[in-house]
Amino acid sequence: MMKKNGFELITRQLVRMEHLNSHGHLFGGQMFSWIDEAAAMYIAEKARYSNMVTASMDKLCFINPGKLGAQICFWGRITNIGRSSITLEIIASQHDFENDLFLDLTKVNIKFVLLDEFGKPYKHFEKYPDLKNKLLNN
Repeated sequence: MMKKNGFELITRQLVRMEHLNSHGHLFGGQMFSWIDEAAAMYIAEKARYSNMVTASMDKLCFINPGKLGAQICFWGRITNIGRSSITLEIIASQHDFENDLFLDLTKVNIKFVLLDEFGKPYKHFEKYPDLKNKLLNN
């Protein structure tokens, strides 16, 4: 898996016309949606569990606008694990292929809560403490 400054590449999205506002900038809500989806996929893979909900998004910062045709890379790293929750830091960056540079567009902390079959918080990481230690030490 590709890494950048301690972050792992989760996925990529191509900015198309339907993602832009009338001034040619990527809609913030579109970026929000992509971040939520990327973070959930990342956590499901790492935690080996997929029944979860987004609990919060903190410190959302739009740094630069996304433009038509840009390939947006979503990078993540786990910053905290509770009994039933997991928090990530996500960076979305635009890849400049010609110079192999990444321009950060957005940064955010996003927290998910893992749920049991009844929709209640599931203490997944208490059940699998070795997994918790592995995720925090990677």
